[in-house]
Amino acid sequence: LASRVAYTPAGDCADLATATTVQDALDKLCRRQEGGDCTYTIREGDDLAARWAAIQAAGFDNGAICFAEGTWIVAEPLRLFRKRNVTVHGLGRASVVVASKGETAFQFAECDSVTFTDMVVEARLGTIRDGLGGAVSMLNCGPVTIERVTVVGPSAPEPLVAGLAVTRGPESNAVGPIRIHDCDLATGEQQRALVLRQRRER
Repeated sequence: LASRVAYTPAGDCADLATATTVQDALDKLCRRQEGGDCTYTIREGDDLAARWAAIQAAGFDNGAICFAEGTWIVAEPLRLFRKRNVTVHGLGRASVVVASKGETAFQFAECDSVTFTDMVVEARLGTIRDGLGGAVSMLNCGPVTIERVTVVGPSAPEPLVAGLAVTRGPESNAVGPIRIHDCDLATGEQQRALVLRQRRER
């Protein structure tokens, strides 16, 4: 437990000087008014769908969306489409997003680059409509980095759900490495942990 692990802050972390455990440090980070390197910060108690829509409406195009500690349930995928270089990250197992009515919680499409780290994503329902699209989906994006992500998915009598899906179709001009590292993919019976679809080079 984080509350039982001692923590000694670095000398340049003045706002964490009074933190004595890892849990104290996490709590202080979550309460920061400024997001640090975050363009936007999602906090526990936020209506995630409404907050995401507001971020889109504000013209978010390049930067980081950060999740503090908390659990959020969404009925529709959180989408970012045709953005530049975007990062979404949380606080590891303390940041949980649940897709309650389908497979996909996060969907990125035609972005210049995407980094997605330190999150827990749960898909509670597989449907034919989603079709192995991924609880976290990257479609026709440039360089992709997915690290320290846990995905939990349901079982089904046939393959309906993928944990992570990275697709570059024949129409895509996306290039760059795809890096997936240190992830826990706990998909259910008959399901796919990872789906990679890469166009053939002409």
